[in-house]
Amino acid sequence: MTMSVIRVGIIGVGATTESGPGAWGATAHLPALLASPRYKIVAIANSSVESAKASIKYHNLDSSIKAYGSIDDIAQDPEIDIAVVSIWVSKHYAITKQLILAGKDVYLEWPLGANTAYSFLDSFIHVLGNFTSLHSITKIAYPTLDLTGPDGENIPDHIFIHGTLESDAIVSIDYREPGGPSASGVGLRWIITGTEGEIELTAPELMWQIGTPGATLRMRLRNKGSSEDVEYEDASEPDYIKNLAIPSKGVARSWEAFATGDTDKYATFEQARAVLRTIDAIRKGSL
Repeated sequence: MTMSVIRVGIIGVGATTESGPGAWGATAHLPALLASPRYKIVAIANSSVESAKASIKYHNLDSSIKAYGSIDDIAQDPEIDIAVVSIWVSKHYAITKQLILAGKDVYLEWPLGANTAYSFLDSFIHVLGNFTSLHSITKIAYPTLDLTGPDGENIPDHIFIHGTLESDAIVSIDYREPGGPSASGVGLRWIITGTEGEIELTAPELMWQIGTPGATLRMRLRNKGSSEDVEYEDASEPDYIKNLAIPSKGVARSWEAFATGDTDKYATFEQARAVLRTIDAIRKGSL
């Protein structure tokens, strides 16, 4: 059986491998899509046709890839099956709406819109489920840091959440920005306690879901005297994903899951909305 190749248009690919506009599209999505046998990049759209052409040339892409300077071009191109939206958050909502109305599938970088911030909750809710109730305390302990939201409001650097999940499990989350590296060198410590034992995940950086090197997963069953390390990498993962560097490896896993219909391994818009609703409740102080 011949595999049908999915045709992709990427919105936001910079002529760079560092930081700046289009950097995430260039360093994460581009390598993942080029390595995958399931996808073919057919167009790149930037702020202008000249910018798109410059990116195509910089990354030595196939000359057949079309250079676009507007979202209309992507939306109206019948040869594009799915579009990647990897640009400034403030433009996510309007562009995504236009693409969906044009009948395109959309791979949208988080968050859906610029009306709220994102956090560790994205991963937390994906693994453990939604909150049924919560109470939160937020505080700005470092007012001199240049941290502002999309509307210019201050963003708290300390967030404390207590609540209950749909499973009736009790939750306690403590997020803090200490103003520098933590004393232990651990950026994330996530403990899940159940009836059969306990799981602990640690990572040197908070955004471990991108693929932070040094993350460890340990488990201790109640009937065992000591904990043990758990291998969490998928041994059956395709070689093209294993050979990719961070951060494109994590993005490639999402692309692979979409192509194979494995909905447990990528977030839907409805799941993203659930996270946004939770974050809004945290801002208000309760759910």
